[in-house]
Amino acid sequence: MDFLVRQWWIRRTRKSIVRLKQQALECFGRYAIESDEHSYLSVLIEKHAGNIPSVAHQAGLSRQAMPKWFKKHGVVAADYRK
Repeated sequence: MDFLVRQWWIRRTRKSIVRLKQQALECFGRYAIESDEHSYLSVLIEKHAGNIPSVAHQAGLSRQAMPKWFKKHGVVAADYRK
């Protein structure tokens, strides 16, 4: 009986570890993507000197979607205008 309990505990622990690894990967993966988006957005704004329609065109987004993207990443386009 002790052997069966030990085997059950090992399977349960392995499942928990796998689940924790998946959650960590999702969390860090999401952070990495957001960091890359922020960097990409900053480069585009600098390249186009804060011109929102040009940034939107280069990024393949609509001009109306840009304020939401700026807000998500905490970027102010006016800071990049000359």
